[in-house]
Amino acid sequence: MTDAQKPDEAARAVPAGREIDAIAALLAEQLAELLAQDPGVRAGSPDAARKMRSAARRSRSLFEDHRKLFKKAAVKSLRAELKWVVNAVGPLRHATIVDGPVHGPNHDLPMLNALGLSFGPAENAQRAGYDAAYGKALAALESDRYFRLISGLQAFCAAPPARSAAKPA
Repeated sequence: MTDAQKPDEAARAVPAGREIDAIAALLAEQLAELLAQDPGVRAGSPDAARKMRSAARRSRSLFEDHRKLFKKAAVKSLRAELKWVVNAVGPLRHATIVDGPVHGPNHDLPMLNALGLSFGPAENAQRAGYDAAYGKALAALESDRYFRLISGLQAFCAAPPARSAAKPA
C-alpha cells in the first residue's frame, strides 16, 4: 500500500471528549436494554435472561476497550458489578439451553406439578435446576446491589468520569 492509499491518521482521530460522549451513549443503550429485559427475567424468561446477560457483557466490553478514557476506580467497580449480573442471570438461560425448555417458574404451575407429583425423575431434576437458576436471578434483581449498579451506570452515562488529560512536562 502506498502513502497515497493510506488513510490520513488525523482524519480518523476522534477528539477525546467526543469519544467519551460516544462511549457514554453506547453504554446508555446497553443500560436501556438491561432495564428492558428486567421484567422478563423477573418473570423467568430465559430469552430475557440471555438478552440481559448480553447487554451486561457488551457494557463490560465497552468499559474494557475504552478504560484508558475513564477513571480507573469507576470502571473497575462497574465492570465487577456487571460481571456479577452476568453470573446471576446466566444460569437461568443455561438451565433451558442445556436441559431443554421449562415453562416458567413454579408459581405458574398447578400445585400438583409444583410438588413434583406428576413429573418423572428427569423432569424433576430439570425443574429443580431451573428453579434454582430462577431463584438466583430473582434474588439478584431484587437486591440493593443491583439497584446500586443501575444507579451507578445511570450516573456514569450522565457524567462520565473522564481521566484528566496528561499535563505537558
